Amino acid sequence: MKQWYILNTKLHCEFQVISYLINKDIKNFMPKLLVTRSHARKIDKVLRPLFPGYVFININVDKSYRTVNNIIGVKGILSSGNSPSCVPKKVINEMQSYTDSNGLVNKCKVSNYKIGQEVKIKYGIFKGNFGSFCGMSSKDRVSILLAFLGSEIRVSIPSLDISAA
Repeated sequence: MKQWYILNTKLHCEFQVISYLINKDIKNFMPKLLVTRSHARKIDKVLRPLFPGYVFININVDKSYRTVNNIIGVKGILSSGNSPSCVPKKVINEMQSYTDSNGLVNKCKVSNYKIGQEVKIKYGIFKGNFGSFCGMSSKDRVSILLAFLGSEIRVSIPSLDISAA
């Protein structure tokens, strides 16, 4: 039976491993970020893995373990003891919901919200609470003003954890 596993790759070999997996018709998933890179007086945007050194694969481990473990650039399948560790399909589905069809992670755009707009927190310890959008606090995090225990507090949470109220 096919299940999801985590493949540990060598440094900077993720895209090479993905290419091989595609050629072998092995279902895979690697969430990516589009980042700005400055190199040799040149600034450009490049794709980087969200989880450097890791690729998710969907295989029947009994049939494909040796094939996958012997791919150039692969260190091995993450294991617990002597058996490979499965990733629940629910976790993969949730991560895929944050990405587009190319695996690129959707980021919150500041223009989606106005300062003072009411937002709802969808995930985390403040799940279900409402607050006021205060702006971006740092890379991919938003600042929210919450009414909490009789006072207002400012919290910083991942931008994907909120939605318009």
